[in-house]
Amino acid sequence: MAPTRLTPARVLAGFAGVSVVVILAVAVIWLHLDPKSVGRSDFTNAYTGGTLLREGHRTDLYDARLQASLSASLILPDREGPVQFVAPPPAAAVVAPFTLLPLRTAYRVWSLVQLTFVIAAIALAVRAAPWPPGMRARRSFQWPAAVAALGSLGPVSLVLLGQWDGLAAFGLSIAYWCRQRDRHATAGFALALAFGLAKPHLAIGIAVYIVALRDRRLIAGAVGGATALAVCAVVLVSPSGIAAWIAIDRADFSNYLLRTQLSFTGFFASWLGGTGVAVVLGAAAGVCAIAGCAVLGDRARRHCGMFTWTLVGALTLSLAAAPHLLEHDLTLLSPAFIWALATASSRGEPATLRVLGLWGIVWFAALLDFGSLGAAPPGRVVPLALAACGVAALAATRNPHSTADAQTVRTALS
Repeated sequence: MAPTRLTPARVLAGFAGVSVVVILAVAVIWLHLDPKSVGRSDFTNAYTGGTLLREGHRTDLYDARLQASLSASLILPDREGPVQFVAPPPAAAVVAPFTLLPLRTAYRVWSLVQLTFVIAAIALAVRAAPWPPGMRARRSFQWPAAVAALGSLGPVSLVLLGQWDGLAAFGLSIAYWCRQRDRHATAGFALALAFGLAKPHLAIGIAVYIVALRDRRLIAGAVGGATALAVCAVVLVSPSGIAAWIAIDRADFSNYLLRTQLSFTGFFASWLGGTGVAVVLGAAAGVCAIAGCAVLGDRARRHCGMFTWTLVGALTLSLAAAPHLLEHDLTLLSPAFIWALATASSRGEPATLRVLGLWGIVWFAALLDFGSLGAAPPGRVVPLALAACGVAALAATRNPHSTADAQTVRTALS
């Protein structure tokens, strides 16, 4: 009997099967979360910020003692609450309507809303992705890809913790969709809002990529989005409130064990501990990753057919360079996986299998790092997996004639 040939469809079906099991298991866990687990979720600090803003605390929104007092009253009799609310002021305004509900109910509603954003991001990514023309059994390939993206560790952690990344992933998908349709300013505006609302630290490399791309409309849209958020923040909490936010955000970084981070900071801290040497090495590696984002942006500027590859590579390098990166932030990779898979499909099975292999590496690395507080070896492996994806994108875009997006190919042939 001849051995079964390993094809992209079979590998993808395997990923989708595992993802279905993960999704069902997480659904059971989420439905049976006890009040203590809900109180200790990341949503509690967002609920605290939204409540304070709704009650009129503008200049003292980021008062640590005020936040601690409200948070403690929300989770009693438990005494171990989450960290402080340190997101930008507009984030508190977004959460404020949810605080009209009790904490436990608001957590459930918020998690479902974020899950809806993730599903919408993946669906839009599937629709906008540059699938090759005439691809056989197209939908039978796209559906497993969507399930595999949804059942990865990022969305799973997002739902359980009540985090923000669903909104960021949706904004990222909107930006990609708009740029593919020559709506560059709208794409930049969507990117700025998606990351600037609650996750600006994840977009440092993406910002450098956009600047290197030298797309004036894209840059103008991003500046417009950032300006809108800045004006909104000042109106909400006043300049003194902005100063308090900056101060509490800096102090909050010290509340995290550096070795829990999934970026380069966590990699070096897992080997060397929370020392100054680890911080310096993490920062140096982050600078190198951001430089890679600049290279990718310049290549996309020179050859428009490289846009998808370079964007996916810049995203992975931006996450690796982020000063603060945890499991739920990997949700941003879900739409990127769809785009990379679609682009690789136009180049044949070997390229598609390589993309699936990299996805498997990231998936397995995230599983190894999930909830791990132990020191090295092996240390944090997610940053290595993210760096591998970025290096692969840099290697794939060295030859401009072999990396054209399927969308560009279709345009050229029509």
